[in-house]
This record gives sequence, C-alpha cells and structure tokens, in this order.
Amino acid sequence: MAFFFVFDDQFDGPLGQDPARAAAACRQLIDIVHGAAPAAGADACSVAFADLWARSCGGAPPGWVARTAYVQRARCGELPRGAPEWPTG
Repeated sequence: MAFFFVFDDQFDGPLGQDPARAAAACRQLIDIVHGAAPAAGADACSVAFADLWARSCGGAPPGWVARTAYVQRARCGELPRGAPEWPTG
C-alpha cells in the first residue's frame, strides 16, 4: 500500500499537469498487472511496482490476481462507468 503514496505524489508536480504523460504513467502499471515487463528505461515507480506485483502474485489464487488487477485499473480511471464491481470467471 505504501507504494501508492509514492506513485500518487509524482502527480503533484509537472506530471500531474500533463494529461498525456500522466496517462502513460498509469498505463505502465496497468500493463504490468496484465503481464508486461517494464519497458527498457522505465521510471523507478514502474520498476518497483513490477517487483511488488511479481512477489504479490507468486502463489496467489487466480481470482485474487484478477480482482487486484481490476482494482489497479480502477485506480487509474481506466474502467468505464457501469463496469461490474468485480470481474467474473
């Protein structure tokens, strides 16, 4: 959970004033929860999140991984209004 304080704080500066860069920062985390590795030269938050995500998912039930990925997408404002509260399946 402490990771998100650091991640959020980066939007208090210039990044928070640039919608395209802010969306790209969020997209990197969303890509990670869906199996992508951080891109070469990725920012420190993305690299740290990838490490946390890998360790958190190691041995976790698939349902937990799906719900947690869904929550991450919601945090980044990527889910359309009216989307189901939790993924099915």
